[in-house]
Amino acid sequence: MTAELARRGIAVSGPPREIRRWSLSAVLRIPTGSGPLWYKEVPPLFAHEGRVTGWVSQVAPGSVPEVVGHGPGWQLTTEAPRPRRSSGGSPLDAIVPVQVASAGRAGELLAMGCPDRRPAGLPGAVAALSARADLLAVDERTALRRVVPVLERISRRLDGLDIPATLVHGDVSTSNAWRTDRGWVYIDWTDACVSHPFVELAQPLLDARSKARRRRIEASFARMWERHGPEKHVAVAMAAAPVIGAAYQAETYRRIIDAVGMVDGHPELLREWVRRLCEAAPGWI
Repeated sequence: MTAELARRGIAVSGPPREIRRWSLSAVLRIPTGSGPLWYKEVPPLFAHEGRVTGWVSQVAPGSVPEVVGHGPGWQLTTEAPRPRRSSGGSPLDAIVPVQVASAGRAGELLAMGCPDRRPAGLPGAVAALSARADLLAVDERTALRRVVPVLERISRRLDGLDIPATLVHGDVSTSNAWRTDRGWVYIDWTDACVSHPFVELAQPLLDARSKARRRRIEASFARMWERHGPEKHVAVAMAAAPVIGAAYQAETYRRIIDAVGMVDGHPELLREWVRRLCEAAPGWI
């Protein structure tokens, strides 16, 4: 961090302040003569975050803090704008344009280090997870094995739809996205990958406090995608979203646990998403 600031001729005006340190990141706020900067360092699993954040700033200016510098596993950014006192809306409101801007650019995103996590890989990932006695109980693993054929059918169905793979943030929540006077801002692109855009619904729907709120989020997301794909294709993808979203999140936490260990509540979140996946899969037609 010190070397990057010196290389760019940025004068530090006080001691850095540690904002957070846990298994997935270390974050510092650095006072400088031209305003605060934020330094973030992450495990190798998320080494692509800085490159992806910089890429998003080009395709959707203003939607992420400006990237001042980055390298494998670290990034230095400007401070994000403050949220509006009364924001309203959903954190998903501005993510669809980012997804659409990334459609057809999977090769470019993969070259930046984004993992390939398209639905075709979910059956194998869930099958492998169902064998992990170190992570799940016997009944959980048995239930997961019954889900694999469902995921295979869904994957084949989605493959025939006119909805492309896109960049996926993977953790759109009120702690990682907020509305400002200039629009929505998104931070924490550690989970960024190439996947089906509708897996993005999983976390916002989990965070919604009521069924009415969840219905509004789903309806808004579907309307936005209907501008870019056939309505009947969007309807099929929406029906599959609870299943592929839960499978995607379960695999996310499996990857995190294998990278940093059984810490910070990750095992509990893995089991929660496994439960949601097993509940959602039988209802998919």
